[in-house]
Amino acid sequence: MKTSAKDMEFGLRHHIPEDAVCGWGARAIQNGFEIDLLWDRQDCFAIDENAEKLLKAVINERFDSILRETYRKKYNEGLLNGHEDKLETLYEDRGIVIVANTNGSCGYVYLAAWVKPSKTEGLTVKAKLPPVGSTVNVKCNNIGQSVVLNHVNVQGFPMIGVLPLDPPEWYRKQNVVGKGWSCCDASLMEIG
Repeated sequence: MKTSAKDMEFGLRHHIPEDAVCGWGARAIQNGFEIDLLWDRQDCFAIDENAEKLLKAVINERFDSILRETYRKKYNEGLLNGHEDKLETLYEDRGIVIVANTNGSCGYVYLAAWVKPSKTEGLTVKAKLPPVGSTVNVKCNNIGQSVVLNHVNVQGFPMIGVLPLDPPEWYRKQNVVGKGWSCCDASLMEIG
């Protein structure tokens, strides 16, 4: 298993932060305002197996909807064309970032994605926080099974960012599905 972005063969590996626990890169084909991923032009590294599972799930579940739509919009705005070297963010939430750049290649789109490191400095937590990438059951509002994106300290309170796997209908109507959701009390979750 590769343990650093430097070990990756494809994608914008030099844009992945050194403290990222997992990263992914790809060289896709630019087909007008569409991008096509090739199975043999993708690579990843992981220090944390759970983070790797999370990143792959987000890429696999969100690529056809959110990422392609965002790419199309940026292409139509002239921000991602094949003649310029310009880095653009396609997706970012509290736990994951996905960026793209054509590098002025006139035909390819280079991609990078990574799981942000957890920001747990300064937290005083009595309950054990579930690890990033693990699955928890969010009992609050019956959100249900969710993947932990990160831990953050907000004014001394531990916040746990999660990505609901199959949220209730009311949640889908009120939120952009695929974006992180936060819960400040670890006691509102069941680990496993």
